[in-house]
Amino acid sequence: MKKGGSGQLIQFGSGGNLVVDDPAYFLLYNDTASKTISYSSGSGTFNLVGGVINYWNKAGQADTIGNPTHSYSRDDETNVAIGLTTNGTTTTIDSSNVPVSKEEFNVSQLKVLSIGNLFLEADSMNDNQNVLTGQTARGASVQVNYVENEEEIQLSGTADDNGNFEIKIPKGFIKPYTKVVITATTDYYISKMTIIGVEDVSPPAGTAIPQVVDIGDTLSTDPYDYVQDIKDKSDGTLGEGVTATLIQIPNTDTFGLKKAFVTLHDLALNETQVEVPVFVKDSDTVVQKNIALRANSFIVNETEVNGKSNLELEQLIKEKSGAVGYDIFAGADISDEIEVESFDLKEVPGEYTATLELRGVTKTITIEVFSRSVKFDEVSPNMDFKTAQITGEKEILKRDEKTWKITVVDTREKGANWVVSAAVTKPLTSIQNQNHILKNAFIFINEKGEKVILDETPYPVFQHETINAEPVPVDWEENRGILVEANTASVYADEDYQGKIAWTLQDAP
Repeated sequence: MKKGGSGQLIQFGSGGNLVVDDPAYFLLYNDTASKTISYSSGSGTFNLVGGVINYWNKAGQADTIGNPTHSYSRDDETNVAIGLTTNGTTTTIDSSNVPVSKEEFNVSQLKVLSIGNLFLEADSMNDNQNVLTGQTARGASVQVNYVENEEEIQLSGTADDNGNFEIKIPKGFIKPYTKVVITATTDYYISKMTIIGVEDVSPPAGTAIPQVVDIGDTLSTDPYDYVQDIKDKSDGTLGEGVTATLIQIPNTDTFGLKKAFVTLHDLALNETQVEVPVFVKDSDTVVQKNIALRANSFIVNETEVNGKSNLELEQLIKEKSGAVGYDIFAGADISDEIEVESFDLKEVPGEYTATLELRGVTKTITIEVFSRSVKFDEVSPNMDFKTAQITGEKEILKRDEKTWKITVVDTREKGANWVVSAAVTKPLTSIQNQNHILKNAFIFINEKGEKVILDETPYPVFQHETINAEPVPVDWEENRGILVEANTASVYADEDYQGKIAWTLQDAP
């Protein structure tokens, strides 16, 4: 019932009662300055029963009425029942199954009264949705209220001709565990509040903290050393709380970019895995601003440098130095961005430098240019044998290894062969008496234990296949190699004997 113009909406002459018993829809609406209900004399009773009872002490157009002054409903979904006595001026509450006072429900101030329960159904919602949807009466206004970060949020929308409504969430989502209160209104007809909870379906997030360690270092076992800025949509709610678990860390025994893995999970058991770059560096690596550049100094034969252009030399430097680069934060190999910033490499044997650059990080290396050859690197000028007692028998004298040092350097290609030969140019002769000579005293015993007497003809005593340009020692096991065998009966006491051996180094097929 709605009235325009002037005068009361309902005028009782003497007494009179108003009974409304669980209607589908009941409305008294007076938009004039007069009372909605008045009595000429006497008093009457109101017996009001319905799912929701709404009371306004003001009136206006339907789209400007706002919330009722008071709204009554029950949590157990049963009907509200209010009984009162009024004479149009004063009101007495006789009975009620909801909290209500005569000051609240003052019939003399009543402008609008609606009773019923407007159909309203809200769809379930989670924190991954950016709209709230549901169904109500066609054209009904829908109001949404919730509290987030101690701020009360109010949203509104309108149902379409089929009663469907869709309301956008301003920040793209509502935090999980939030209680959302929804009401629908149409022409002073207001639904009972519908309350839904927002489900937590979104996993937490965190930012990886790249790790940089030296080869062999021990990595932390605390997961919070690997992840920072841990956030979850439930932060600031009853469901906040994220746990980090370290599920894998790499070994640090070898150089390179590796990975650790940390799992983050919230109270709803939503889980995300954070991949953490772990860079293991060595002494040839420079790390700055999450950029790692590794290059090592190297040796190169002059034939590999000869005739090359600057561009070809730059490529040679990158290849021979084993240059590699990484964006540690991104966990990416960016070796193809390495540039040779400068170099002074020439075809002439000598030592040179080159500087490599990667995203502002530089590394300077040395380059040794050499000629291919095989040569003695070091030969001790004097080599001693251990002393022996005169027994009248043949004795084999072992080398005094501290005085024996022969090394060979082969800068030729890998797989080249060489052989060292020994020739006796002077037999063992007494220093005190040149006539005292030990003939055939120098011998060579091979690895099979076979003995050869050394003389003036060069005899092969050591051979080797080249692996790299590092010095190779010419040595033997203690009872093998060049030794002295002498009949001590021919040796004069208190005399020192000295001989000469000529060493020759040759290519071997």
